[in-house]
Amino acid sequence: MVDRAGDFGCIAEVWIVSAGYGLVPISANLESYSATFSPGSDDSVAQSKSGQRDNQAWWGLLASWRNRDLQGPRNLTELALQDTSSPMIVALSKTYLQAVLHDLTDAAEAMAKKADLLLVSTGTPPDGLEEVQLPCDARFVTSLGGTRTSLNARVADRIIATSDRHEFDSARVRNLLQKDLDRSKDILRYDRRKQTDAEIQHWIRTRLNIDYASRSSLLRELRDAGLACEQRRFAGLYDEVIAGNCR
Repeated sequence: MVDRAGDFGCIAEVWIVSAGYGLVPISANLESYSATFSPGSDDSVAQSKSGQRDNQAWWGLLASWRNRDLQGPRNLTELALQDTSSPMIVALSKTYLQAVLHDLTDAAEAMAKKADLLLVSTGTPPDGLEEVQLPCDARFVTSLGGTRTSLNARVADRIIATSDRHEFDSARVRNLLQKDLDRSKDILRYDRRKQTDAEIQHWIRTRLNIDYASRSSLLRELRDAGLACEQRRFAGLYDEVIAGNCR
């Protein structure tokens, strides 16, 4: 992303919102870790029903953690205060946005102009950030390519690549992205049949008896066959079948 920005005459710093370390520069030398703000995993920070509140509390604790290996801003507000006149693009999934919501709201208020904060995220804008969240939905996949999981990063890349047309002016960025969306094709909807866990595991066993296939390739085959299964659920069922075959 830094090199990409340089290609278009921009000087950029890239920072990562990490559930394990807090806000860190992309160049940081980190130890491996298993932590995520996304729900439904053994590595999820929040393991209770109060997930959003737990994630926000954890983000606050990470921001207060300081050591010699993590110099500089420790949250988005501190990053904004480093240079309140520089535009800041924040690209986050819905779950991560909720985790840093209070911090991001404070960062927006810290900017010399609130509109210099450009928020890339899908879904309904949170209270207080309506004016900074940009148009973004799954239709961008048809025009920008990639998958839905990389959508926010691709929209941020689009903003940088067209900077000579808007100079990071919020209204002009919004207008450009809205026109992009209006020209994008609708997402294809698949009418796949739902299956029980037992049915999917039977399908996996039958397929693996023919020859070995990776989890991701089997999921593609399952969906191509007109059957429905969410990726995380399929992963768990696949792992159970593999574990059973190894006994």
